[in-house]
Amino acid sequence: MSQSSLNTEAIIINTKDNHEKNLQITLLTPNLGKIICLASGAKSIKSVRAQSLQLGNIVRVSLYQKNNYYWLTESQSILSFLQKDHQLIQLSLLFYFLEILKNFTSENESSPKLFDLSTQAITSLYHNQWPKFINQQIKILNTLGFGAPLDLQQNYDNKNYQLAQQQLILYFESILQKPLASHKLLTK
Repeated sequence: MSQSSLNTEAIIINTKDNHEKNLQITLLTPNLGKIICLASGAKSIKSVRAQSLQLGNIVRVSLYQKNNYYWLTESQSILSFLQKDHQLIQLSLLFYFLEILKNFTSENESSPKLFDLSTQAITSLYHNQWPKFINQQIKILNTLGFGAPLDLQQNYDNKNYQLAQQQLILYFESILQKPLASHKLLTK
């Protein structure tokens, strides 16, 4: 039985109930890439980790790996997205962005640059800085090797941010070859 521990920054991409008081959490980390870890007792009322394990949070976590599974032992918020009042569009764009990360990142594949761009995108969205958020998404497309379509880049350069964001959503969907579930939140 091998067991190793580590501390890292991470983005909470997804959470899922795993038994009565446990959570299965999908994290994006700089050096491990996307990983799934278990947080035993995280849903308990007494858990001090529950608040930091919300979607979209940027956190510092302590993990240990045992038998090919990651277990979360501690977490501390660096940026708590859902703890601040935001406009509905910001929340919708956060869920869209997390869905992008969930679908476009590979498990266990190190990508410090993608992690850095993703934290900058979430921070920009948190501070309601639309141009920076869109720019980070364009950089993510380039980092992933897809590149941004010329008309998307032109709309961004011409400060037509609403159209550029719509084009980003449609482009991500065309790459995935299916609609994003979060897109429904953005169009209602």
